[in-house]
Amino acid sequence: MTTIAPRILLYHKVSNDPIDSQLLAVSPKNFRDQLVWLKENYEVIDLSHLIDKINKTSLHGNEIAITFDDGYRDNWTQMLPIISEIGIPVTVFIATDFINSSHEFWWDQVEQIVVSTQEKSLTLCIEDCEFVMELSSANRRISAIDSICAELKNYKQFSIRKAIKDLAHKLECSIGTRATHEIMAESDLKLMSESKWVTLGSHTCSHTRMPLLSEQEQRDELVFSKQRLEQLLKQDISFISYPYGNSIDFSPIVEKLVIECGYIAGIANIQKDLSKETSITAIPRRLVRNWNREDFITWMHNPMDSEMERNALRHRTNRLQQ
Repeated sequence: MTTIAPRILLYHKVSNDPIDSQLLAVSPKNFRDQLVWLKENYEVIDLSHLIDKINKTSLHGNEIAITFDDGYRDNWTQMLPIISEIGIPVTVFIATDFINSSHEFWWDQVEQIVVSTQEKSLTLCIEDCEFVMELSSANRRISAIDSICAELKNYKQFSIRKAIKDLAHKLECSIGTRATHEIMAESDLKLMSESKWVTLGSHTCSHTRMPLLSEQEQRDELVFSKQRLEQLLKQDISFISYPYGNSIDFSPIVEKLVIECGYIAGIANIQKDLSKETSITAIPRRLVRNWNREDFITWMHNPMDSEMERNALRHRTNRLQQ
């Protein structure tokens, strides 16, 4: 058995996404191959068990926990059958304002607009700011998606929705809902919660960067998302994953609120392994890309290999050109 530092892996989608400009999708085949290899080589445990080990400083080095963020419907249709067959526990974090939504997440709508428009440039207007971006090549379209998403994350949901609606109108793009980007409904969540392999957690209500909100607004995000899931699923919600989850996306204020609001742990998206110094309200994870078995093994042995990430980013342009 290979020994590594204990680690939490972060996924979002299990689907054959033909564009995947955000690098959120792992194909069902690659996901299955990754899990089979993990089960053969590591101690794959549920998040609750892993956090208990963190609290007791009893990590021994080869523990792995699997998590999913956001609440894409393929977590129910694609991911659940695979983990049930292999016998791998998973924790899924749900942004509750999007449950039952007939629309895609806003970052997926951005992809739709930029990919589908026939225009060679666009102007993004949000509040008092204006940004002009070139769309004359596949590479520039990918760069525009990246730039728009990076900028919109700095605003609250109302401003984001308005900016996207205005952009779609100016570019004469209709925004639909692709099968690969559907969001879970209440019925999906209820059925998923019945699986012994799945734990549900909060991803806040609105998926807004927490430092953009007042302390009371942050508290509301934590409390109301927890309450909705508990009322829907009839089970305790003990964990929360911060939207976006990098070090700039949460603060000591929200870490304090996590405990005050009744959560056991706060989960981040900081690219690190676990250690004795891990804070229970800023638990790091490592983001998994759509790697085949061989590449996944390489990455597991060297998750700091920046060339693998650069390759994944470069391949987006190739997919868009096809």
